[in-house]
Amino acid sequence: MIDDLTWVGEVQRGHFRLHPAGYKGVSEGCITLPRLSDFMLLRAALLNTPTIQVTASLTAFGTVQVY
Repeated sequence: MIDDLTWVGEVQRGHFRLHPAGYKGVSEGCITLPRLSDFMLLRAALLNTPTIQVTASLTAFGTVQVY
């Protein structure tokens, strides 16, 4: 399980975000979906879950488990 931080080789990666793939479809560590329609479906599902207050200024809208 990755709890927003993990090691890839000798590099620490973290602060993963969910968004649609960019123009070239390249992701450098975030969770991306190739089709905007897939992203919007998952986004809507996450927005309908209880929020999680991470810090005073950061609210999480659900949890995504990647296998």
